[in-house]
Amino acid sequence: MARSVQKKVKIDKYNKVEPKIHPITLIAIILSVISVFVLVIVSQPSNSETIYKAYDPYVTSEYFTEDHPFYQVTYNGSLFKDGFKKVVEKEEVVVLYLGFQTCPACQATVGPIQRYFNSTGFSEVVNRIYYINPTIDTKGATDLTADFPAIGVSTPQLIVFQNGVIIAAYQYPENADSVQINRTVREFFEGALTTVNS
Repeated sequence: MARSVQKKVKIDKYNKVEPKIHPITLIAIILSVISVFVLVIVSQPSNSETIYKAYDPYVTSEYFTEDHPFYQVTYNGSLFKDGFKKVVEKEEVVVLYLGFQTCPACQATVGPIQRYFNSTGFSEVVNRIYYINPTIDTKGATDLTADFPAIGVSTPQLIVFQNGVIIAAYQYPENADSVQINRTVREFFEGALTTVNS
């Protein structure tokens, strides 16, 4: 009789390890991660709050309030937000403010800009003033001045566009007091409103 040769089968006891995480634990971990993500998004201050908190420590004008018309954008935009470049192309009338919170002239003008934007009726033409901070969006500020050479690099500047063309531009008068700033900002909005309506 022939002897049968049996092959030894090697048992791999290490590859049979299965994870021992309970499904409820896995669900709890996923929900925790989602909750943290939602909290981070919800706790972000709004665009308006960000601008107000940046300027509030510096501005002495009683006319700069939390319900201001400024809306911060970048010139070129981002993946999910249109930049000012696209806004100018899309909208008929657009107002742009160039400035930054530690600029003394900017601090002196934001209150009067808010005041006369509303009191002259310009707020009935557009509901916001787009705001670009050239110290944050340096590339955008460079691109803006390249696309619109009439816009200089100084701050503050207030510019009104109609159909993509600059129709009015305000620059801070040198060595101005608050009376002169208020008068020139009011006259700027009145003149721009007349031009838009003509």
